[in-house]
Amino acid sequence: SGQCLMLDDDSDDSESRPLKRGDIALLVNSHGEAKLLKTALLDLGVASLTQSRESIYQELEAYDIWLILRAILEPTNQRYFEAALLAQINGLGYRKAYEVINDEATLQQWIAKFHELNELFLKLGPLVALTRWFNLIGATQSFMQLDNDRQATNVTQLLELLQEDYALFGGGLKLLSRLERSIASEESSDESLIRLESDEDRVKIITIHSSKGLEYPVVIVPFAWRDSVILKDSLFSGHDDEGNALLGFSGEIKESQKQGLLDEKLRLFYVALTRASRHLVLYFIDANKPRGTDPSAAYNNSPLGWYFPTASDSDSVSLAHTNFTKALTPINEGCIRLENCTVENALTASDTNEVSEQERISRAFDGKVDQRMGTSSFSMITRGYSVVLKDDDEPTGNEDQTRQPAHILEGRHALARGANIGNALHNVMEFT
Repeated sequence: SGQCLMLDDDSDDSESRPLKRGDIALLVNSHGEAKLLKTALLDLGVASLTQSRESIYQELEAYDIWLILRAILEPTNQRYFEAALLAQINGLGYRKAYEVINDEATLQQWIAKFHELNELFLKLGPLVALTRWFNLIGATQSFMQLDNDRQATNVTQLLELLQEDYALFGGGLKLLSRLERSIASEESSDESLIRLESDEDRVKIITIHSSKGLEYPVVIVPFAWRDSVILKDSLFSGHDDEGNALLGFSGEIKESQKQGLLDEKLRLFYVALTRASRHLVLYFIDANKPRGTDPSAAYNNSPLGWYFPTASDSDSVSLAHTNFTKALTPINEGCIRLENCTVENALTASDTNEVSEQERISRAFDGKVDQRMGTSSFSMITRGYSVVLKDDDEPTGNEDQTRQPAHILEGRHALARGANIGNALHNVMEFT
């Protein structure tokens, strides 16, 4: 094993210090790339933290807590309870939640717990009530795991913000409404910015956009070789040469939008290149499988490929690296030292949510579709029943003949079943 040392400017080895994890920053384009790197570092036993300037209310945990809080405030609403049970933050999964919802005895036990949480909320506020819920559901143990430290930090911050809001403005549905508005808002205050997972010495993972104005001793840009200009929609927007907005489906507008995205990526690439004070790492990597047999097709559409492209998509990216080295050598004058390192590209399109251009073949459907018109229920479907109740108010095609109902009921059940009757009752109750 060896040790990396950091040398201060114009100093000898006696004033050096060991390189720390906190000196290293990984700059990424998206949260998907950040998650991929965090998982890879964790597999190597390297702790990391994610830096962001986004609002905590834009995280998935905020919506999950909103679902749970809504069920606590209205414990008699079974639909709210079921939605809260399915919140991803609980860690139950769909199978366990399905078992709870479809077992009447277990269901009533869980609903009773929400009534208890409602009383606890009224006495002590959201922080105590929600913490008790996470203890009951077993999520607290999950938060303590190293790979869930980001989730645990988000939950803690949200609970503290909710409790502070509760103390200042009161609780009940007003608190739920304020949380909902915060989730919907695109603005953020200093208090709502996402916190760091830990103050410990960890490798930093940060989006290039959020790194503006910051500086790190060692910067690694692992995905500068990837095609980052991908249009997923068929409706395109852009600007003409005079700056007028364009919207449409034509290839010209598509190219205008791609150019606009590329310009922004190039600006961000410049930001990434200028964040390092000592050491910068870039990668020139051939595509693995996403682009078929063309190893540099994805690379040539990347910011790095824009500056140092290959002659054709069939050429290896190593040729672009050679051009990169040749371009810097005559102007370098010793201020930049270039070193080669060998890496194995195990990245696939699915790892980074990249859209693959492989042909999609639809599977043949050989099931049976019930063609009868009628009504059913979710419970009947989940239990495998194929019986469909015929609408009593369904037109028969022979409206001159008087149609006799198959059965005669009394009281409020005397109304015929069917969509027409349902719509009529809805209109009566809405407008009277």
